Amino acid sequence: MAAARVVAQTQPEMIFEEKPLAYRVLLGFVVVLPILAVFIAMRQLWEEFATWKDVLLLVGTYIPIALGVTVGLHRYFTHQSFKLRREVKIILAVLGLMSLQGRIFDWVSDHLLHHKYSDKPGKDLHSPFDGFWHSHTGWIFIGRRANPERFAPHILNDPDLVFLDKYYSVFAVISVFVLPYLLNGWQGVLWAGLVRIFLVHH
Repeated sequence: MAAARVVAQTQPEMIFEEKPLAYRVLLGFVVVLPILAVFIAMRQLWEEFATWKDVLLLVGTYIPIALGVTVGLHRYFTHQSFKLRREVKIILAVLGLMSLQGRIFDWVSDHLLHHKYSDKPGKDLHSPFDGFWHSHTGWIFIGRRANPERFAPHILNDPDLVFLDKYYSVFAVISVFVLPYLLNGWQGVLWAGLVRIFLVHH
């Protein structure tokens, strides 16, 4: 592990790659659809169309997936704050992937780069000094990210994470559409999918 960290220090801190137009359009939908969903959900509440089932499904999906981010991606995978059994690690990794906040290796790398250059313009990927829009959402559209080989050598060779990370898109579709639809049809997609994504992201 120590040798891996020494090698990692020779890697560049950032990777620059042009995001294809199709990717940026898809990302735009991921940003905009949950916002629209919140307005639809508010209208349903106002008109008393939404039910307790909708709200309970929202809460019931929000809590574990938010824990996948805060406990899993942040405290465990990024900061290695504690040790876990393999099956708990895998559950937290899946929940983190279901948050639609990106692949595990990218999330960990971006966050560690953020800690190294907190809020410094041009160095922190989402510095508030680069503008509100950029720091909140815009930074994910540009082709600049932290290098996992530099910032995440402690997890890059974990076979479980390598396998799960490969299927990020599958977990994203299950998270937003498949599971919520199975739970409560299109109302499930609205509340347990899109509105939940909005709350986890913002």
